[in-house]
Amino acid sequence: MSQPVPTTPALGTGRSPRPRSGAPVGRQPAAARPILRTLVSALVMCLVMLLGPGAAHAVPQPEDFDGTDTALRLDSLGPAALEPGGTLSAEITITNTSSQTLLAPQLEVRTRTPRITEREQLEQWQAVTAPDDSGTPVGTSGVAGDLAPGASTQVRVAIPAEELGYSEAPELWGVRRLSFTLVSEETPLVSLRSFTVWRPSGVSGGIRASMLVPVSSADPAAQVTDPTAFTADATAGALARTRDTALVDGVDWMLDPSLLDPATLVEPQEPEEEPTEDPDPDATAEPTTPAEEGTAGPPAPLEAADQMRLALQEGAAGRTVLGTPYAGADLVSLSEADAPHLGGRARIAAQDAWGGSGVTPHGQAVAVPEQQLTGEELQAWQEEGSEAIVVPSSLAAAGRSDHVTPSSVVMLESDAGSTPLIAPDEGLSAQVSMLTPESADPVLTRQRILAETAAVASQDVSARQHLVIVPEDASALDPEAVDAMMRDLQDAPWVERVPLSQLLDAAEQGSVTTDPGDESGAVLSAGTLRPEDVPVAEGAAAQRLAPRATADLEAASERLGDITSVMEDPAAADAAELLLLAAASTGHRGDEQEAREGADAAVARTDELTAAVQVVPVSEYTLVADAAGVPITVRNALPTPITVQVLVSSDTHVVRIGDPETVRVPARGSAQVTVPVEAIANGTVTLSTTLTTAEGVPLTDPVGVPLSVNPAWENWTTMALVIAMGLLVVVGVLRARRTGSSRRAPGVKVPEDPAVLASTGRSQPAAGTMDPPRPGTEGQEESR
Repeated sequence: MSQPVPTTPALGTGRSPRPRSGAPVGRQPAAARPILRTLVSALVMCLVMLLGPGAAHAVPQPEDFDGTDTALRLDSLGPAALEPGGTLSAEITITNTSSQTLLAPQLEVRTRTPRITEREQLEQWQAVTAPDDSGTPVGTSGVAGDLAPGASTQVRVAIPAEELGYSEAPELWGVRRLSFTLVSEETPLVSLRSFTVWRPSGVSGGIRASMLVPVSSADPAAQVTDPTAFTADATAGALARTRDTALVDGVDWMLDPSLLDPATLVEPQEPEEEPTEDPDPDATAEPTTPAEEGTAGPPAPLEAADQMRLALQEGAAGRTVLGTPYAGADLVSLSEADAPHLGGRARIAAQDAWGGSGVTPHGQAVAVPEQQLTGEELQAWQEEGSEAIVVPSSLAAAGRSDHVTPSSVVMLESDAGSTPLIAPDEGLSAQVSMLTPESADPVLTRQRILAETAAVASQDVSARQHLVIVPEDASALDPEAVDAMMRDLQDAPWVERVPLSQLLDAAEQGSVTTDPGDESGAVLSAGTLRPEDVPVAEGAAAQRLAPRATADLEAASERLGDITSVMEDPAAADAAELLLLAAASTGHRGDEQEAREGADAAVARTDELTAAVQVVPVSEYTLVADAAGVPITVRNALPTPITVQVLVSSDTHVVRIGDPETVRVPARGSAQVTVPVEAIANGTVTLSTTLTTAEGVPLTDPVGVPLSVNPAWENWTTMALVIAMGLLVVVGVLRARRTGSSRRAPGVKVPEDPAVLASTGRSQPAAGTMDPPRPGTEGQEESR
């Protein structure tokens, strides 16, 4: 209804202008107009003949004028509630988009005195495209100057309320029809149809209204995957319009907490100081001094994401904020696919975001689209802890009639408990969704919204009616038009603009009724539903994430949790976790290829993060002592220090390895730790080094290094020689004691006999050179 209103051709079609039953005050009756037109035409023809072709421009309106290119736009219409003694005023812009001049344009205003009692009549009235020439106009504008092709002009009209003919009986208050008809040279061309709300004295009561806007990004992970695109979106794109619409006074939110928790953007980098590739293999491995911390500034969120956080954080006060799953995570699919780690991380991330921002949600909520609306789906979300579920308007259709509009709430009763289903008002939500920057006539749409609310408020209902407006796509709305609409509702005396929490609290407290005549103050509800009674639209079915993609995301989430546990600043893992949760969002339901691509990108980011911590491999170690410390170098490319355990094992029992060593590795740096190794036997073994968490969970794959074991070979050889020489000495002494005399044989100091020595090799004194035996030794020589 906000598009330009086309005209119907009245001239140049071979047909006479549509006859009308009335004429404005002070103008010629309709019956006299053909005669007058004939006289004027004859006079013009005479003037053309007398003055020549130069006078042709004075012809009133060419017969071939095409009025279909003339448009009317409602610029203002007021007041919101027309009361006795008031004045109905309107401003309308006329635009001639044809190729011919529009002569003497003028507006005629008409009304219908009966009030509208059924909301369907609103649509029927504005669906008529023919010019309205029924009845006598209640007012006219002044005649504007001729409009050249492409030109526009604004005309004003003001009509006292008394001239409209509305009854002042309080029970007859409500919506009245209005039409603004463009005429040119007494010919109706096009009509713009709208409404006014007549509210005489003595009228009381009304309805409550709330507006709920989903506040989320179409791609929650864009701040990580494409920061440039996210910045453009958050500053001048759809996300910026969503933010500005959400900040309009009186608008409540269904907020994705990931917008309150922008991811810290970090990229793994190589350490600034590289350790030597091959540590000294003979070193006794004393602990080394860690490299200095990197000099780069601390990681920070994307500026546009942080500005979004600040705007939402500051604007949340005084609103009802319902929290959705973090980054749209599909908690139902994760639960059914047995992915507790990723589902748990989604809940923890949401809690951290709410706690860190200071925004307290009224409850957890989720929206279920019509193509997935089943009783099974609703109960599944109910079991996952949703405290409110936004459902299509059609769910409450059974509780509506032409005469009574219930509040926008239905109670879901199941074994999991009772949960309010928010069923937005279909008519109001559709009209608000038309308030886009491309709307040709937002004022006309706003007037229709007022008429919708007044049509409900004027129903013969005693119970409280509370309508909820949920636009189809908040990112497509024009924030300025929404702000003007909310101010219209604020000014309308039959509308009480209240937070959505009032409706939710009434539902939680059981203050609901299905009796329109209930005067207890209870909220008029469309009733209750069991999951098995939920009407299912044709083709609707519960959908889930692709199982294989979900399994990969769960495994990656576990690995990410392990590496996060050793970080001093877990924010370094924010980006990877956001990617994982966004890849598990409900937006990937039913599209296996899209789910697969999202999962692959998220898993790759997690693997990149875990690969930033590693053991620096060396070529070979040699152990030449009974025991020594083997130096192990750990490299950390993350922007935060980590504390890990170094676990070393061997493939044989040649060596005995000490307990795991714990080492703190600085951000973007490296450190060495010595692991005690004791040799048991000679040989070559393979030492496998793995980094683990404090609980022993592996963080890296084992890195194998050969180790040659030659345990103290110098000491063993020396000891063997000493023992052998000692044995020889002992044997010689023992033998000498068994065979030797108690006295040493005297030495012979005489020349040897050369002949005996040459022939026998024995030493014998030469003849005649022996000394005579000493007294007492004569027999000893013979005994020998």
